[in-house]
Amino acid sequence: MNPATLTAIVDQTAIILLISVLFQTSTHRQSTSVGVVIVQGVLLTIVAVAVAIENGHVEAWIGVVLTAAVRIVVVPALLVRALESLRVKFENDPVLPARAMVTIAVGLVLVAYQIAGVIPLPGPLPSRHVLPTALALMLVGMFLMIARRKALSQVIALITIENGIALAALAATDGMPIAVELGLSFDILIAVTLMVIILGRIHASMGGSTNIDQQNRLRDRRTGWPYRATRPSAKAAADKIRLSR
Repeated sequence: MNPATLTAIVDQTAIILLISVLFQTSTHRQSTSVGVVIVQGVLLTIVAVAVAIENGHVEAWIGVVLTAAVRIVVVPALLVRALESLRVKFENDPVLPARAMVTIAVGLVLVAYQIAGVIPLPGPLPSRHVLPTALALMLVGMFLMIARRKALSQVIALITIENGIALAALAATDGMPIAVELGLSFDILIAVTLMVIILGRIHASMGGSTNIDQQNRLRDRRTGWPYRATRPSAKAAADKIRLSR
């Protein structure tokens, strides 16, 4: 296939990735966010296929299979399983309204294009949108981790950050080596698996809630944690000495 055609496909895929992450900031339904993760996995697979067609190496096609298996099948399956166990399946107490979230996300996208839009990419696929899109995914993912209160939403935000890292690696290296691809795939797989397990523990220990803010009010039943150490006043010390006599 013509490299110019492949570059155009990669650019269009990157633009759709941008639209998906902006839509992700506007929704408060966790089921919709899981669907966005699946869409992002499909789009990353398309980019990996374009790189593999241009590269032609067997390792690049193995990377395509790993990307599709982990990001389209395994990780969404773990997220769906975690979602089914939750009582509240949406952000019922958002930190910011949807308009403010989208406005901040658009600002982060503009910052990403201002920073990474002028960096030329090596290789025969000189896409102008992949690297800014990758940086935008990382910035918006970090913003979502701060702005979301539900634990599952923060897991999805972490996956968005990792998708940006994988997209940048695909664009900047003209196809990742198989060792790097295996490392990234197992990294996200292990991270999501552990977080889903921890999410289940949070859900069970907090009576069906996964609101991160409520963990600040957790107290140990025996010691009354968090324990606040204070220096005894002079009067309390005097009373203690008097009672000891």
